[in-house]
Amino acid sequence: MTLVLDCDDFAAMLKNTDFLNYLSDQEYLLWDWNGTLLNDTDLCVEIIDKALLERGYSGLSKERYLEIFTIPVYDYYEKLELNQEVHTFEEIANNFISKYKAGRHSLNLYEGAREILEGLKSKQVKQILFSAAHIEELEFQVTNHALEGVFHELSGASDYQAGSKLERGIKLSDQNKNKPGVIIGDTIHDMEIGKEIGIETIWVSEGHQSVQRAMGHKSIDYIFDRKENSFFKNN
Repeated sequence: MTLVLDCDDFAAMLKNTDFLNYLSDQEYLLWDWNGTLLNDTDLCVEIIDKALLERGYSGLSKERYLEIFTIPVYDYYEKLELNQEVHTFEEIANNFISKYKAGRHSLNLYEGAREILEGLKSKQVKQILFSAAHIEELEFQVTNHALEGVFHELSGASDYQAGSKLERGIKLSDQNKNKPGVIIGDTIHDMEIGKEIGIETIWVSEGHQSVQRAMGHKSIDYIFDRKENSFFKNN
């Protein structure tokens, strides 16, 4: 059964009407998935930390992860300073994908995410799931979390290396010309795509990058700090 909530109802549920009213005023939204709607940061840290330790490297703390994670993930793996002659990008990436798939069934949406999505659907806001994740992974996750019918479109990568989303973002922007839209994501890469395609940007905390990296960044128009439950312009 589809949950339909009045805007005021689900705003009260999250105790932040500014954020939700802002989203309700848009004609289309580009939602990132991992770290924005799906709470998977701890799983990602756990997988990489274990992989590093098993290969004789120092482990990776969550604090360090939040400071170095980026898209495309190849740049992030470079910051791990692996011996590429022994442990290649492909080996680490394939290990990550395998372990992630094994653990993904235990993942949950962030608190309130379902209510936001369903409430905006009831307001007839066009919502697009726009992710660096593989399209098959998105299809699995949408079904696994019973979100069929919420998104107007799923836009995912055609490979597992989480490359740039820019080309797909340009296409989506062209399809929605002259309509007010916004991208919501947890990485600066998401925000840079938003600026490139000419829409507003909202960065959300408690995902895959730290608040310190976001504060004052020129590509970020607004910040929604989930920990503090605050929504504000990023000056």
